[in-house]
Amino acid sequence: MKLIKRLLQHDIESSRSNRKILILLGARQVGKTTLVRQMFDDTGALYLNLDVKNDRERILSAGDLVPEAVRSYLGGRGTVILDEAQRLPEVSRMVKGWYDKDIDLKCILLGSAGLNILDKTAEALTGRNEKYYLTPLLISEVIQNEPWFSPLIDLEMFRDTIHAHLDRFLVYGGYPEVALSDQPERLLTSLYNDYLFKDVYAMDLVGSKQKLQKLLALLAFQVGSEVSTSELSTQLSVSRETVERYIGILEDTFVVYRLQAFSSNQRKELSKKSKIYFWDTGIRNAAMGNFTPVLSRTDKGALWENFIVSEFMKANISLSRRQNMYFWRTYAGSEVDLVIQKDDTLEALEVKWNAGEGIRSRGAFADRYGAEVKIIDRNNWMEYLMVSPP
Repeated sequence: MKLIKRLLQHDIESSRSNRKILILLGARQVGKTTLVRQMFDDTGALYLNLDVKNDRERILSAGDLVPEAVRSYLGGRGTVILDEAQRLPEVSRMVKGWYDKDIDLKCILLGSAGLNILDKTAEALTGRNEKYYLTPLLISEVIQNEPWFSPLIDLEMFRDTIHAHLDRFLVYGGYPEVALSDQPERLLTSLYNDYLFKDVYAMDLVGSKQKLQKLLALLAFQVGSEVSTSELSTQLSVSRETVERYIGILEDTFVVYRLQAFSSNQRKELSKKSKIYFWDTGIRNAAMGNFTPVLSRTDKGALWENFIVSEFMKANISLSRRQNMYFWRTYAGSEVDLVIQKDDTLEALEVKWNAGEGIRSRGAFADRYGAEVKIIDRNNWMEYLMVSPP
């Protein structure tokens, strides 16, 4: 299968030169294993999948050895990749011990982070680890890996081709195998039904698969709107606490994320509300059971908004940008879809499907915060989203 170069590779490449434990988190099937095995193949890395009993037993046996024997037991390799590391809670104790005893071994932990298990591992390894998150593909990663692409080309010459990629991406999203397949609907449906929540179901983290699936469908239909957990609890016939717990699980497993309200004046602006978006538009469409081509959809505005906001979120993580993201709304009805804060600087973006469509809130936000509200639409999106590797 064709390999797509990821923006995150630059940061991971820099970690090759030190002994720190590399932790790579992300949803299932976003390409963590493929990326790391590809990047560390030249080191003769030992790969162990802790979902496999024999591999779990092998690494547990290594944990009982004296430091001098560990590397030899692991085949004399300088790098060991421990996939599905969340399956073995003891792994943090073992690799911490190896690191502290100066064993000449680079340890890489990969995991889908069900309930932030590897985040907790990272806390135990404070000062000893470098932690990264791999997201589904960005649209720029897809386009920049096309054979005709060059950093020097005029993208306007390829606008029709790029928009064909865009329209497919909006419907099927950016999971690598799906993005590269000629049967994306079948693969995406299989991913959604069989793989995405494997950890959640295996650990009995939800009482009802049907309730989780229905919650996802409800969230998919509410993209771009403020979420009321009370209303969701009524629709699902479960407690509000259960809804909050399920949403927390979906966040921990990198399916959805919350966008909080931006406010400096709680009397006039919403401050405790949030919106929920999907990291991947394909997963959103799978939750709805709707793979209709984007130009024929009645929800194209919400789908476009999810796409734009998630692309900024994915770039933020992939390029290690120190930015916070919010939406803004006043009790009087003025609103801005995306507010990006970096230090004391604000950037405000309103997302519109139709080019040239105006917004009522432009002046309200500018008057209050001194930041121009820019419109991002199908004509100018490349100016904002075509991010390049460092």
